[in-house]
Amino acid sequence: MPTVDPPFQTTPVAAAFEAFAPDQQQILLQIRDLIFATAAQLPEVGAIDETLKWGQPSYVPKKRNTGTPLRLGCPKSGGVAVYTHCQTTVIPQFRDLFPDHFQYDGTRAVHLTTTQAVPSEQLEFLIRSALRYHLD
Repeated sequence: MPTVDPPFQTTPVAAAFEAFAPDQQQILLQIRDLIFATAAQLPEVGAIDETLKWGQPSYVPKKRNTGTPLRLGCPKSGGVAVYTHCQTTVIPQFRDLFPDHFQYDGTRAVHLTTTQAVPSEQLEFLIRSALRYHLD
């Protein structure tokens, strides 16, 4: 496992990343980096809490009523996914902006392949939307 910055907040989160296949792990670590980098640009969001939800790494602002969680995982169909709470408008709004750039799982996830470069600019919008969900 490569060194990560910031370090994993818990041993179970580190173990979850260790369990991913190497190609999935590489992409998911890049998305993790993007989550922390994006949060650092949003002073109103503050620090991020990194935990496990349903066995997947989950990221949410520590400040209550700020954002909705983002989870990282690997769908059964392959690749990787960024999940949000299915009852939010995060994925539908993102799909409206980028209808043909990604594969979607209803209102809950954006799927990525492990062979493509991480689309940082687009995913940053998704991350911002989730981290600021209750502020917007």
